Formats: sequence, C-alpha cells, structure tokens
Amino acid sequence: MKKIIAKLKNDQNVTVFPDAEIEGLKDVYKIPKITLAIPFEVDTRALAEGEWYFVVLTEEEKEEMLGGYVSESSGALLDMISPDHYTEIKALYAVGGVEILFTKVTSRQVARSQKYIAFNEKPEVVQQGNTLVLTGQVDAYWNGSLLYFKKFTFIRSLFPGIHKMYKQITEEGTNAFLSSPMFELQAEMSSDVIGLGNRRKIVSIVLDKTIDLNDPMTYGKYLTYAMQYDLGLEIESGKIALINNTDIGKVISLLSEKFYTTEVTGEKREIRTSRKLAPVKKKQGK
Repeated sequence: MKKIIAKLKNDQNVTVFPDAEIEGLKDVYKIPKITLAIPFEVDTRALAEGEWYFVVLTEEEKEEMLGGYVSESSGALLDMISPDHYTEIKALYAVGGVEILFTKVTSRQVARSQKYIAFNEKPEVVQQGNTLVLTGQVDAYWNGSLLYFKKFTFIRSLFPGIHKMYKQITEEGTNAFLSSPMFELQAEMSSDVIGLGNRRKIVSIVLDKTIDLNDPMTYGKYLTYAMQYDLGLEIESGKIALINNTDIGKVISLLSEKFYTTEVTGEKREIRTSRKLAPVKKKQGK
C-alpha cells in the first residue's frame, strides 16, 4: 500500500496519509515518464521534458543519502503528523514497494489560516485552515537501484551526503581551474575550500571554450580588466592571489565580465545576473 510521509526539518519522519490509494490521492504521485536518462556530471543546463539525471549509489552512499527516509513497511511504525508540524515539513515522499517519490517543500507551499471572499452565486466569507499545497510534483525518484532528479541545486538539501558526490564529480574541473598560471594559490587555498555553488560555476567556465585561462594573452586581458576595478583581490607579478572561497567568487564574476562602468555617470558597478543577448534580426524594408 502506497503511503505519503513527511520529513520534518529536524529529520523526523511522520505519516501524512497511511493510504495514498484513496480517492483524491491515488493520482497525485505518479512515477515520472523518463524518456532519456543522463548520467549526472554537473548541473549546467536545463533538461528537456522527459529528461532526467541519474546517479548510481554505492551501498554506503545509499545509506547516507536515503537512510533517513523510511520504506513502505517501516512506515507503519511512524507517528501520525500533528497540526503543529505543517510549517516544519521540508519534504513529502510517497513510498510503495521499493520505490520512493520525493517532493521538496518550500515556504511558498505553506499557507496559514486565512479568511477569503468566495465568489459563488453571491459573495461569502470562507475560512481556510492551515494548508500545504500538495503539488504531487516529483523532484527526485528512487526506483530501488538508481536515484533520478532534474536539478541538483534544488534537491541537494534532501539527501545528506550528495554534496560529497558533487565534489568528486567537479574535482577535475576545479583543479584544472586552480592550475591556471593566472593564479597564485596561497597556503590556505585548495579545492577543498571551494563551495558547491562556485564549483558549478567553475566547471561552466572550464567547459567554455572561449575562455582559455592557460593562454597568456587571455589571462593578461583579465588581469588588466581586474585592475580597473577595486575588487579587493591581491594582484602581484601578473598573478591573482587566491586565499579563500570569497576570492574565488570574485574571480568568477571577473571571468563572467560582470563589472562595468556606466556610460553617462561613469559609475563602476557589478551585474548580479546577466544573460547573453540573441542577435536582433534586421527589419525587412517595404
């Protein structure tokens, strides 16, 4: 019998619905239709409909990542969820057989008790209790042997230990980045101190064939660019000193060319987000 269980922020598991096959629930959680499964390397692109990443877990990784969740059989021993728990839910998951369907719960899905005006035949005031939106969206899927997901940055908080796998996957690209002659690594700096977010960006830079950090002409241009702005980076003898993860973040912004000077006021600014503009098609003359 399929059950729906909640994992709380304190990692306690509580039963929400002991029978998820009842009317109104039986069609909520369905096994995703996976048309293409891609071995997870790094979360650098949005997947198309039906595409999923997957990872193969060792027994140790399985225990570390999935050991905090319960199976269909052991779920019978859990306490039922109480009204006080609804704001403490960090994930809902449906278990049936060996399969587990995971949904991450965000603050947007939680609504406190409120009054509304309902416009039916005539306006009337209705009272809604504390609620949690049941999307039924599957963010990760364990089929008994493989863990599927679409976005690592979204599900990483659900699986303790998955960050270790991510570090292993990004280690080669991170070390290639740090070995550039553009940098001087201080004693405190190694790949171990680089955060997961910066690792993802580093791998994107390494994969970008337009940025060759081993080419003296290329990194010379970046050094000139860096010296135009007060970034708090130490630059000596044609190298940027890397001390900590903060320096890495600044260098990533530098390589992404996020610093600019305004045309009119001459202010020096940093762009927080950016996207490449597509070429504009010229209008055809009449």
